Amino acid sequence: ALEGVLTEIAVHAFQGTLPMSRGQNSAGLGGFALSSNLVWLISGRGTCLLGESATAALAVSKLRSGYVPPGVLAAISNVLEPGDNLDEVVKTHNGIDATPEAVEDAGLSYGGNATVRDCEYWLSATSAATPETVECPFILGRAYGSSRGPLRKYRYLQPLSGIVLDLPPLKAWLGSGGDDATEADAPKTTLLAGAVRMISPAARGAATFGIDTYDYRLQGVTLTSLLDYNKGALNVANRHPLTASLAPAKGAVVFTSQPARPAFQASAHEWWSVQATMPRVAQFHEMAITIYNPPLEVSALLPLITGAVPPQLTHAYFNKSAFDEYTRVVGRDDVSTWHCGRMGDGYVAIYSYQPAAFAAEGPYAGVDLLADGYRNVWITHVGSRSRDGDFDKWVNSVRMAKININILPPGADRDGGLPFCLWQNQCIVGFPDQIDYWRLVKCVQWIPFVNSSPPCGKTLNTMGFVGCYLGCKLPDWRLCLAMCAVKSIDWSLPSATFGHVDVEYIPWFKPAMEFSWDDELLVGRRYNAVRREPYDQTCDRFDTPFGRADRGIDVRKLAIRAKNTSLDLDFGESPRRTVVNAS
Repeated sequence: ALEGVLTEIAVHAFQGTLPMSRGQNSAGLGGFALSSNLVWLISGRGTCLLGESATAALAVSKLRSGYVPPGVLAAISNVLEPGDNLDEVVKTHNGIDATPEAVEDAGLSYGGNATVRDCEYWLSATSAATPETVECPFILGRAYGSSRGPLRKYRYLQPLSGIVLDLPPLKAWLGSGGDDATEADAPKTTLLAGAVRMISPAARGAATFGIDTYDYRLQGVTLTSLLDYNKGALNVANRHPLTASLAPAKGAVVFTSQPARPAFQASAHEWWSVQATMPRVAQFHEMAITIYNPPLEVSALLPLITGAVPPQLTHAYFNKSAFDEYTRVVGRDDVSTWHCGRMGDGYVAIYSYQPAAFAAEGPYAGVDLLADGYRNVWITHVGSRSRDGDFDKWVNSVRMAKININILPPGADRDGGLPFCLWQNQCIVGFPDQIDYWRLVKCVQWIPFVNSSPPCGKTLNTMGFVGCYLGCKLPDWRLCLAMCAVKSIDWSLPSATFGHVDVEYIPWFKPAMEFSWDDELLVGRRYNAVRREPYDQTCDRFDTPFGRADRGIDVRKLAIRAKNTSLDLDFGESPRRTVVNAS
């Protein structure tokens, strides 16, 4: 339903931009983004830029059919902006997770058993980068061809469709049933899906999942985050998990990222909008914690994906010149450092566990706040003159916070499968032209008296591989090799490849936050409270001051009310009906 999408845009829009839209940062770096066109069409705020197809389609529909966006959307904008004395939480949930549990709840099939209709849904809601959906381009390609339309980017893979879709399911090869395994015994997972699962988290970075968006609005500032979204995924483009927006069109925004390529190799987009690894974010009202804790494989897998070794740093976009005031203060522990800015009536402060300093030269001098190290914790805190008083008073309250952080990197001796063991022990030297094969053999094969303790011997069953190949009954020897490799080699990733990160943030006269990489967010009921309770980091479909709808695919109706106007959305019938009432 068009009105449902437009309502989502209206409740998250800020000063004519979308600080966070389905996980993508749309505030721009000192200017309006193309998504501002839709905000302008429905609320009159922002600007109209040329070149975005969605805006053109909506404009044409207005001209040809007389369609007019419901007046309640402009009313929502009038409530949220300028936002005098506003103190509101806006939460929404988009999309569906491509997981077996979500699939069953949605009544859909996946993997090799997916139908054309299932795949149409999956590729519109997520991507082909998950084990549950990776077969869909082949299924749709068989049904529609792949020379035109969205499937065109998969056309080079179509010759492999017979191998992907016509081979037995994975469990028929791996399970104990052998040749007697039945389709009922086999999971809906093909060999290709198993391969995608093995290289996760590298593949997960390209996928889109269900997104919980948390937006806290004060006069002059909004803090928006993606709660616990796809943590640890590698090479994630156009995903800023946390954005503080004060004047987006002027560049007064603050967000963090972990670049996947060095500065001398990266474009502006790659430097600011591609996450080498996705952090974990928690937010409670005006405070948010961002934990960067990349997996141990980041230095091994990212060069294969991006063609470059990622720099060992995290950084924040903080354009000092875009703010009316900027100050740097030291916390009451005489160690922690806060970078604080004021734009109009909105305030923002950001803290880095690793020492951070602005770039002194280059195109991002005075803009790029750099902190060395793969692992880091950033804390963002926003405020407003209408609620917190003048800027100096607010800055002093921020610096009085107590911060306790413990970071324990992952160990170098974690158990893992053959690929990780070969990389860890530097068994492949001279790839691809001058491989030292004897070094490789000594890593994997036990030889009496000569090589009695191969470091990776437990990850490869050599005799089992040979026996499997000799007894293989598949028609193609290459398929036999693939099947026996899956059965005889340990492909698993090492356990506990992520480090342990624990954060305790106790702001001055605010509820304390306790968060970690593995555990849920705990929040104190009041300032200095000893008892802390879980704070749910999932969102309903709509949880806003203007209307609420439960999370789940069975949600059929949504009622939106703002300033004596209303919008009733009914998704229960086909075609979907929208009834707009004005009272």
